[in-house]
Amino acid sequence: MDMKLDRKKLKLLRESKAWSQSHLAEVSGISLRTVQRIEKSGTASPESVRSLCATFCIKISDISINNVYRGDIELTFSDVIRHKISKINNRTTLASFIVAFTIAFITTYSYAGKDTDAPSVIKTFPTSGSTHVDSSLTEVTVTFNEEMQDGSWSWVQTTKDKFPEITGVPKYSENTTKILLPVQLEPNKDYEIWINSQRLGNFKDKSGNSAIPYKLTFKTR
Repeated sequence: MDMKLDRKKLKLLRESKAWSQSHLAEVSGISLRTVQRIEKSGTASPESVRSLCATFCIKISDISINNVYRGDIELTFSDVIRHKISKINNRTTLASFIVAFTIAFITTYSYAGKDTDAPSVIKTFPTSGSTHVDSSLTEVTVTFNEEMQDGSWSWVQTTKDKFPEITGVPKYSENTTKILLPVQLEPNKDYEIWINSQRLGNFKDKSGNSAIPYKLTFKTR
């Protein structure tokens, strides 16, 4: 029986990694048509849910809506590892995966007790998704949930046409939780700015942890 999922949260998870639906299909082992159907309808088979949760390294309860679980469909740590290994096609790659996993495991425990939590965006101005932003606005502001490193940032553009003209040097507030980006906007135009991305992560907290990628979109009037 299909399970009901929070399709908005699922889409946000995908976009936070700057993944297309095609890429999600490739890394999860689910067909592109199935990924498109899940994001549109919000329903998926338990097998597809397992694959998605293993891909994003999350629990089923993180994206489910009012589902009553049987024990045999709860996701475990071993499910995640089996899923990753099932996507490996040859012995050489498998050996590389085992070595990389062992290094990651040792590194994780070596850093036990240190701040390893990734900072995140909690507020922007304009608010992401706004559709009537005043084109005379001269600053875009981004607020994080903790203090950040000054002088380090990644304002990432996906397409040149949607990226605003930057008119000055970004500047943090006194407590380095809010940063201001000087811009010049045009009327009746769609804008898109990534704060960090899958490849660029120079927005970092005081401990050196890169912020979770965040997509800011808005449209001027």
